[in-house]
Amino acid sequence: MSGTPRGAVWRLLGPAPPLGSAGPGRVVLSGGKNAALPLMLAAAGAPGASRLLRLPTGLTDVDAAATLLRSAGCVLGDSPSAGGVADGPAIRSTPVLLAALAGRHGVAETPAPGGCAIGERSIRLHLEVMRAFGLDAREEGPRLRASGQLRPTRLQLPFPSTTASQVAIVCAALAPGASRLTGLNLRAENLGLLAALAAAGAEVRVTADGAEIVGPLARGLDVTVPATADEALTWLIASLITGGALEVEAAGVDDAQFAVLEAAGATLERVGQSVFRAALLAPRPFSLRFGEPGGPGSDLHPLLAALALVLPGVSELVDIRFPQRTAYVEGLRRLGADVTLAAPGVVRVRGPAPLHGGAVDAADLRGGAALLLAALVARGPVALRGVEQLERGYEALPARLRSLGVGLTVV
Repeated sequence: MSGTPRGAVWRLLGPAPPLGSAGPGRVVLSGGKNAALPLMLAAAGAPGASRLLRLPTGLTDVDAAATLLRSAGCVLGDSPSAGGVADGPAIRSTPVLLAALAGRHGVAETPAPGGCAIGERSIRLHLEVMRAFGLDAREEGPRLRASGQLRPTRLQLPFPSTTASQVAIVCAALAPGASRLTGLNLRAENLGLLAALAAAGAEVRVTADGAEIVGPLARGLDVTVPATADEALTWLIASLITGGALEVEAAGVDDAQFAVLEAAGATLERVGQSVFRAALLAPRPFSLRFGEPGGPGSDLHPLLAALALVLPGVSELVDIRFPQRTAYVEGLRRLGADVTLAAPGVVRVRGPAPLHGGAVDAADLRGGAALLLAALVARGPVALRGVEQLERGYEALPARLRSLGVGLTVV
């Protein structure tokens, strides 16, 4: 759980030294939030005990998921027990838990989803997916409810929603028989979920745009949670913008997403089996689109906007999936950045612009990370509020930053 009191403010006394030039020189990441949550929640529907190694227990979203699992009758540290009604904090992935519990117990109830405030995020598709598998799934005020018996089906998603894809995958793995799913979001975390379910006894064949799955599961999940690219890239960008040589150890990460750094003139070096280091040898502005199938994920958009702050010229970032993910832009402006919203979801950053101190608010997880990155190169103290957003997806940030020579106090 987080050690920062609720409502606390992080005060960064920038600019930071080149990360990696002092202290340990390496950041070792646990499993990532986006990989851990679907595995945890899917395990609630599996028969027998599940074992998840390298679980990032210092994240508030992971702690919230554990609370939901316990309230639904799962015993963490032992085999799951009977249950089906989950009470506790709302997280974005609760539809996955609803599907898993309903698939196991025939009836389930969870809180409605929470997560980042990055625009309209309807769960209509998630419920429609469950209905396609034979469940009576509905939203009733602040609760989600589902009942019935899962049956295999053929399903095509109208758009590649990450969470709806996870709901479909879990339903197919728990249903007795063969399902064919198309239109899935096959991001690294979802491929990891498919692999874990295959190891637990489901027959899984990944196709070009989906998967063929034969259920039900034969046993619990036994998986090591991989690091995720969004967290690893945050640290690599922190090193780049401070002129450092920080090594990032990210076991199991999908490093294909690191290719976005090349657009900014950065080079990436693998210095160990799962250890990476980046250098900004030929900095240049870039134009990238985020959230399209097969392209860089929307989560990476605010992080690359922070990198653009130190590049010469105008960089353009277009978010196709979540065009409202721009709350961080006002915070960057408060610190002196030359950032504009050219159109919904189109952010333009002109750099390099000298940043100064100020007070900013983290409205969501990755937008908050962008503000934190900017604070590392600001010439003056930056008060970062809303840090509970960052602690949903980054472990022990104040302690890690201090160990790397960053001046940071919690007030």
